[in-house]
Amino acid sequence: MWILTQAAVFASACLALCGYFWAALIAVLPVFLLCAKKRPSLPACHNTFSLTGIAAAVTVVAFFDNARFAAQYFQAKEGIFFVCYFALALLCSAAVAAVALTTKKCGAMYLLYWAATVAQCCLPRTSFPAAFCLSVLSAGCLAAAVIIQNGRIRRACILLEKSNDAPRLWMAMLSASAAAGALLVVAAYCKPQVTNVMLLCVKILCCVVSTVALLLTLRQPLDFVSLHKLDVAHNKDVDTTAVKRQLEQRLATHKNYPLAIFLKYFLAFFVPCKTVGLEKVTESAVCFTANHYEIYGPFITEVKFPAVFRPWTDSLMTDKHTLTRQLRSGVEVSTRKWLIKPLRRKLPALIAGVVWKILDCARALPVYRSDPNKIAEMKNQTAEALTTGDNVLVFPEKPPKGEFYKIGGVDKFQTGFVEMAADYRRRTGRDLAFYPLYIDKKGKKIIVGDRVTLNADAPLHEEKLRVAEELYRQTEEMSRRCAAKRKR
Repeated sequence: MWILTQAAVFASACLALCGYFWAALIAVLPVFLLCAKKRPSLPACHNTFSLTGIAAAVTVVAFFDNARFAAQYFQAKEGIFFVCYFALALLCSAAVAAVALTTKKCGAMYLLYWAATVAQCCLPRTSFPAAFCLSVLSAGCLAAAVIIQNGRIRRACILLEKSNDAPRLWMAMLSASAAAGALLVVAAYCKPQVTNVMLLCVKILCCVVSTVALLLTLRQPLDFVSLHKLDVAHNKDVDTTAVKRQLEQRLATHKNYPLAIFLKYFLAFFVPCKTVGLEKVTESAVCFTANHYEIYGPFITEVKFPAVFRPWTDSLMTDKHTLTRQLRSGVEVSTRKWLIKPLRRKLPALIAGVVWKILDCARALPVYRSDPNKIAEMKNQTAEALTTGDNVLVFPEKPPKGEFYKIGGVDKFQTGFVEMAADYRRRTGRDLAFYPLYIDKKGKKIIVGDRVTLNADAPLHEEKLRVAEELYRQTEEMSRRCAAKRKR
């Protein structure tokens, strides 16, 4: 944020040659933020919030430009017209914000703000009715996003006993907006040529600021994972101290990968699939078992399954170097006819980098099969995830040697994953619940089965077989029912 501030101040000095007012406008906004901000208690959460002051100010600039042109078009007195215009804009923006707040989706609000801002900047000045509607939409979505994010930060600060920096940043945003509004009054006395040139610069600034705000929103760690931690922190079934420690570390240092987050929500919008039976899950930490269905199972659960979970993933996929080697042969075969050799050599590393980042955002738990030390570490990570309120997702199918996973059917389940229930009981003294998932690609559903638990008094070997067999039986039964329903 400091670098952004210095860049804006430097740009304002350059723009002073074209118009002192617009240079002062762009220069004063970062100064307000710089004076109002000190080192935050949750630094990774406040980047987006700090930028909101500039975003609000450039939204005021867009409102003024539209109001000024509308006043000239209707040949109205600017003073009275401006008061009526901004009063109407304020009421409409408040109504949009009130509706947007019901969604409780901060990222979606920033996305709408960005889309409305860019669309507005692309419109000609003569389209002032459309520009007014887009300005109202962008202002309302921005206000809703700020309010939602402010509430999340306040909850995190209360839980972690941190000082809340949001009020200071609110004052910075309001001060910057007020400065923009006051200085815009002076713009009426600038030369028209200078004003038109600088309005173009401000439109470009609007696009840049809204884009940066959207990217920072995707990167900030106060996401669905952190909200899940906030929800389960007071649950008696989880280790509250460990949850707080994880949450504090995440909110202080973690940054998400914007491309992975964007891909998830983009694909979720276009891929139809609904979850049935999730109301059966009442515990704070459970193990889900699902059929693999080739690559479709891991893909659809990550994109559409609404529960927060950590997937068990082959260790070859969670290491960037081994993942590159895994992808090399497939990329070589599929691109040999149309891609030149130098690019074919570099493409696996590029794809592996993106896939690895996506798995990192999914918080995948690496699965090892031969190294005893790594297996012990895997069990420890899984038990820690469960005791801190995370669900675990496992794909336990084992297709016959030399064959692929069944398409539409279910292969027999392996039994090793059931041991996590014994580890969980040793740590917490509670039984771990297993829930089977059947992924029905043709029916576009994820169906949740009935609860299965391990009997701690029975021999572990027998219980592993019983639990795995019961989960397989339920999944196979759901598969048959879905196939029979499609035939009718």
